[in-house]
Amino acid sequence: MFCRQRSGIVNRSALDIIRNDSAVPSYDQGTTGKKNLRWLDRLVYKLRRHKGKIILANAAALLAASWLPASIMVRTQTLPGQAEHALAYFATGICLTLLLQGRRSPLFIAACISAYAAALEAGQTFVPGRHAALSDFVASTVGGLGGVATCTILGIAYYRATRGACVRQPSES
Repeated sequence: MFCRQRSGIVNRSALDIIRNDSAVPSYDQGTTGKKNLRWLDRLVYKLRRHKGKIILANAAALLAASWLPASIMVRTQTLPGQAEHALAYFATGICLTLLLQGRRSPLFIAACISAYAAALEAGQTFVPGRHAALSDFVASTVGGLGGVATCTILGIAYYRATRGACVRQPSES
């Protein structure tokens, strides 16, 4: 069989075809050994183009969920209150870190999430039928920190997988 490469047409033996066409999915490692995940780069780029709207919508959703009066508030029947807080802020941490990675440090993002959780929890004292609880604030903060940490770790792993790890070798002296 023949295949086209940059240098022209190259003869490929049947053994090469069998070796390269295995049942294991390929990530097109090319000549550099780096994985081809361009689709993920394009997705993140498109999301970052609308980061202001996404961040505002996320903040508005948390605000509405935190400050709705108790008579209209909808709770899940499967999760306790603290788990709801942790899950909502975990998603917020992932969202903010994904959108702001490279522009703001993960520590700054985590501090902003914690401050927003504190402001929303304190504001519940003025909502009829609601009350502020330290346990809710702790659950929100832990969820936000977990989301930021998860996205940061996955971002580092993604960078190393696609662009190669820049590991310095010890010099031989």
